[in-house]
Amino acid sequence: MEFGFTERLGLRAVEMTSDSSQPTSSTIVLRVADIRHRFVNVTSSLHLDDAYVVTASTNGSTGLVDVVGQSPSGVFYGVQTLLAQLSGRRLVAGEVVDAPRFAYRGLMLDVARNFVAKDVIERTVDAMAAYKMNRLHLHLTDDQGWRLDVPALPELTAVGARRGHDAGTEGDGRRSMLPPYLGSGPSADDAATNGGAGFYSREDYRDILRHARRRHVTVIPEVDVPGHSAAAILSMRGRGRDNVTLVDDENDMFEYVGVNGYKNDLMNMCLKSSLSFIDHVITALVDLHKVCHSSVTRQLRDGHDSTRDSQHNVTHPTPTTTICINDKSVSEQCYCCILRYCATTKAV
Repeated sequence: MEFGFTERLGLRAVEMTSDSSQPTSSTIVLRVADIRHRFVNVTSSLHLDDAYVVTASTNGSTGLVDVVGQSPSGVFYGVQTLLAQLSGRRLVAGEVVDAPRFAYRGLMLDVARNFVAKDVIERTVDAMAAYKMNRLHLHLTDDQGWRLDVPALPELTAVGARRGHDAGTEGDGRRSMLPPYLGSGPSADDAATNGGAGFYSREDYRDILRHARRRHVTVIPEVDVPGHSAAAILSMRGRGRDNVTLVDDENDMFEYVGVNGYKNDLMNMCLKSSLSFIDHVITALVDLHKVCHSSVTRQLRDGHDSTRDSQHNVTHPTPTTTICINDKSVSEQCYCCILRYCATTKAV
């Protein structure tokens, strides 16, 4: 098999043999073939796209390992099983016929509240691949932090990716950093050492996407809007009240407490500037995924889940917000509004 095929499998340094040659000692053959017939008697529902069969056989001094998958991902998972069997001992002749029960085998990593470096995420992806997990739900934003560089909105990381006591805070609500959370401490320098501060540059995020793609792991970016958006709200205030990406209104007397006890962390979706903000963020994400040939279609997650309960704790609503809040389906309306806007402006 050609080298390019192994690269698409996410494999390296694997001995291969063509179909026309005879196996030599300790030969490993990797191939894609239709193996659905091996599962005809299986009663449970299996995800056969990732199915594989690993066969180890001996003939005198000659050994042959045949790894065949229903797809390239199936071959990759077969190799993971082979590597597990080889760990610290000789390979025993036999056969493994396997397919996952679930198509979605995921892990959620919250880097918004507790930031971890790029290399930690890459090692996490390596561990996921060894256990044949295929979805990394990356929680990039929340009240406690914004972790993705958006070139058009540098304040998101200049303010939203730092936590500490802000001695320069003025009465206009602007801040140079977020307040401390989760033991991040009073200093932004302290926060940088304990998970309170930090973000991923565009190149960092591209590296994560490439690393995951080679291991058949799909990265699902989560950007929390309109709820869980305190980091975004405080960051955008730093641009001034006349900017076109403002996500709250200084004249709005709307006050509430969210389901997590957080105050006023909900974007004002009645402002066109809030949609402009979302447009910038989704544009940045889509462009990054396109460059790395990693589809973001149906993988972008929003954070509208907690907005429904927030409406029960509203005080001093303005006429504008009353229109939205009085409707019990406010969270669903915000969500559909975002999706409609993105569908008409971006090829997500």
